[in-house]
Amino acid sequence: MAGRSDKLADIVEKADKIISKIDAKEMAAHYGTKIDENDVEQARARKEWDEKKEIYINAIYRKGIALSEMKTDKEKIVLNTKELKKWADVDNAKLNLLECRQNKEEGHYALALQSATKKLSTIATSDSTKKELLDQQIELVELLGWKHWHEYLVQYKHISYPQQYRPF
Repeated sequence: MAGRSDKLADIVEKADKIISKIDAKEMAAHYGTKIDENDVEQARARKEWDEKKEIYINAIYRKGIALSEMKTDKEKIVLNTKELKKWADVDNAKLNLLECRQNKEEGHYALALQSATKKLSTIATSDSTKKELLDQQIELVELLGWKHWHEYLVQYKHISYPQQYRPF
């Protein structure tokens, strides 16, 4: 049975394969021009490129997570994050989670907490990344030694995401 580190290496390999299949220069050229919204062909092409862009961003994100968990060369992680910043919006949840994780691993707990808190205040309650960001926030507050805030966040998490609901 393959260990976690083998799976992480496999994730990086598959992400690289996906990234290599999408021509970033061609994608940049496509997004560098505006399209005529009334032209059906251009709208269809934009929709295809939007799908490719989302796949590209997702592959870079997953590769970044795997690289950071593998504790590989810091330069690879930084280059991966720079590539993600080229394509993802500044308020993209994936970019925010990756930056938060990287700041935490570098020992910059306050920066990681700042980005997690900022993102938490802007995303919808139903967003699946909210719980993950809340977990990150709880861990960071504990690392900073802020026990009172840690206790509050743990209680808030239990209220927001209960293990089970009361029967009617």
